[in-house]
Amino acid sequence: MKRVLVIGALMTITLFVLAIVTSVIRGLSHVSRWLSRFAMVALLSVPLAFAANPVIFRIDLWRAKHFVEASLKPRLEQHRLRIGAYPKEWRLWEEPFPDAPWLIGRFSYRSDGRTYELGVENPGVCGQVVVYSSKSEQWSESYAPCWY
Repeated sequence: MKRVLVIGALMTITLFVLAIVTSVIRGLSHVSRWLSRFAMVALLSVPLAFAANPVIFRIDLWRAKHFVEASLKPRLEQHRLRIGAYPKEWRLWEEPFPDAPWLIGRFSYRSDGRTYELGVENPGVCGQVVVYSSKSEQWSESYAPCWY
């Protein structure tokens, strides 16, 4: 989201400056109006992106939770029955899941062999983490401050 804020602000300022410059030049008033309108759209898009982020994340998270329940948990349980323990490492981003929601590729996996955790950080909100624990068989959400 930092990129959206920085790029959106720079683009908006640039468009407004270009609109002002072209309004002074004779014969380019139609270009100036077009640039002004485009700058207004850019100006409104940045706050709308921030407003839409939580809703989009919740929808993606809902899809990811269903995928975990339907696909990932059964795979992990099969592995545990076959080997006797959950895998110690599992890089979800390296193993392609053709029907997986995009958020699954951002999940981290942690296991001691007896239990496991699947966690994902909200890409738009620094410090918002959602974790599934096989020990409690529940999802939890936490917030940790980001210092960067």
